[in-house]
Amino acid sequence: MAYDRENIESIKGDILCLVTDGLSLSKALDQNDHLPSRPTVYNWLNRDHADYDETFFNNYTRAREVRADRIFEEILEIADEASGDTIKTSEGKEVFNSEFAARSRIKIDARKWMLGKMQPKKYGDKLDITSDGEKLQQAVITIDPLNDTTDNGTT
Repeated sequence: MAYDRENIESIKGDILCLVTDGLSLSKALDQNDHLPSRPTVYNWLNRDHADYDETFFNNYTRAREVRADRIFEEILEIADEASGDTIKTSEGKEVFNSEFAARSRIKIDARKWMLGKMQPKKYGDKLDITSDGEKLQQAVITIDPLNDTTDNGTT
């Protein structure tokens, strides 16, 4: 489908709004008939393509960051949602709704995993695989440029 320049800028704005509102790019494109195909949008984001748009790329990158922050907020909303914590039995007794709690846990875990992949520096797990949490000893290495020998600090 051919678009004039003004329409393209409007369409790019629509895409950015949808991503910022929490939709993935695929879902945004699939759910909105007025938007172009995935290959067209991917060309706008591909530095090696003639249709690459640096401004759109930068704005899309920022929209994805905002989307990640929205997903983080969803985690808090799901965790705070208490309306389904209990259900009434046929005898009228309120009991814990383990199905609701399990489903909430799945929703939170899925979003946490996704955030860790989308924004690993911000939302990923911080792993310490070298020191078991202990402070690492640092070796002191000095080089004498006149002598060309290495002193490892142990003498």
